[in-house]
Amino acid sequence: MDGREQPDLATLETLLGHRFRERAMLLRALTHASLRQELDEGVQDNEVLEFLGDAVLGMIISDYLVRHFPQRREGDLSKMRAKVVCSRSLSECAARLGLGSYICMSLGEERGGGRKKRSILADLFEAIVAAIYLDGGIDAARGFVLKHLGEAMEHPLAKGGSAQDYKTLLQMEALKRLGILPVYQLIREVGPPHDKRFFVQVKLDDGTLSRGWGTSKKRAEQEAARRCWQKFAQNSEEADSHREP
Repeated sequence: MDGREQPDLATLETLLGHRFRERAMLLRALTHASLRQELDEGVQDNEVLEFLGDAVLGMIISDYLVRHFPQRREGDLSKMRAKVVCSRSLSECAARLGLGSYICMSLGEERGGGRKKRSILADLFEAIVAAIYLDGGIDAARGFVLKHLGEAMEHPLAKGGSAQDYKTLLQMEALKRLGILPVYQLIREVGPPHDKRFFVQVKLDDGTLSRGWGTSKKRAEQEAARRCWQKFAQNSEEADSHREP
């Protein structure tokens, strides 16, 4: 696609899982500053949306981390958030979604490989988050961010962070206390192929049962394991309190 042509917004909306009430907002999110500089026709680029998207991303991810890792200190949470919102993480996510092919940019930027530049892809992802937020509100933006950055948040150890792998923690705790392994079961899947939700339950022989959901089976299992592991932690605290004089 010529970088100055308008992209297929309907197809992109399906890919993003959000139908815009104002498509002009989405088009602005896709418009690189080089196109405005080339055409000089009052074109609005996505730089302001990048600024807003960075703030919205930070809020959504901070909220998620605080809720899911309540035992972590502020320094750990800051490091985890930094891993998720870094240019590499955002650009990789944009590349997986194929967002580079939808950018409107100058011919010079296009010929220079702009569609694959990490900085441009990361900025584009932030701009799209802002566009979804402005068009559909914080819940729409949160749904998009958690769906596409959820794995980076749930497995920051693989990204160089320090979050917990709750499936491993639960397995170790179950073996230690009960001498058994957790059993995971997929309960159901809901939603269209591009926006599925998976519901999983984890069960132990002692009757402990926890459930979780996510945008992939792996994420749903992690959420179920987290809930089950927290039950173990709570029971342990209660037992310790009863033993106090």
